[in-house]
Amino acid sequence: MNQLPVSGYAHIRTRIAEIPFNTFFARAVLDRRVGGTVYTDDIHRPANVLVVHKYGMALLLGEGKNPVFNRWLYGFMLNEDNERHTDAWLQVFPSSWNERIAMALDGKIIPSSDGNEERYGDFVELNTRVNFSFDEKKFRDSFAKTVPADKSRIAVLNADTAMKVQGCVVPQSFWDTPEVFGKHAAAFSMIHDGLPVSTAFVAFTDSNYREIGIETAGDYRGRGYAFIAAGALIEFCLEQGWVPVWSCRKENAGSYRLACSLGFEPVLELPYYRLCKHC
Repeated sequence: MNQLPVSGYAHIRTRIAEIPFNTFFARAVLDRRVGGTVYTDDIHRPANVLVVHKYGMALLLGEGKNPVFNRWLYGFMLNEDNERHTDAWLQVFPSSWNERIAMALDGKIIPSSDGNEERYGDFVELNTRVNFSFDEKKFRDSFAKTVPADKSRIAVLNADTAMKVQGCVVPQSFWDTPEVFGKHAAAFSMIHDGLPVSTAFVAFTDSNYREIGIETAGDYRGRGYAFIAAGALIEFCLEQGWVPVWSCRKENAGSYRLACSLGFEPVLELPYYRLCKHC
């Protein structure tokens, strides 16, 4: 399939801006703030487009009337070329794609799991993506009553340190360089024994919106560290006049509960396809 040259990104960026759900990850690729690939059926007159963020999040846009593109897409979803060794996650627009995918991949779509187990094979797992809205009053009521007055264990990370945080949902997965991260983003960590054990950071930006990413080291989960780190970042966003944004899989119960505890309210649910890797 064709890869859209950078010169064509602006046109797709305009089209994506009209989609009525969170597409910040795709905008980040098109704004060239992070690596990714843009596939299309026609580099001169792109009717169907697939934007793939380097983290594996993907957005499909188009009317789906090109059978050649559609066949390539279904092969991409099933990883028929066996080139993808990590999972990918696909959202689609318009919603008519969901019916096409269900028909084309009949028997290949399986129920969702918790998303943490290793899954291999030529199938697609159907999940649900949740978009939230932010209620500042609920956040302030919740965060102020929960966080101890002594916040000395909360650290603001500089760009170099933030980009060295290890894990899955970490700044280096969403930004290409410390310089770009430092210009557009911020990160706060809970410190334990001198180490950042839970880090909340700005994963995507658009205008005055800042989408939050969060990663807590496995041995430190369940201690409330993510709540404090994310809350500190949200406070910083509000001080800067930024609107905090949260999206996650509904099946990720921890992220969903954390969002609700921080003043976010679910407002939209969408099909979210997990494209499983091969061995």
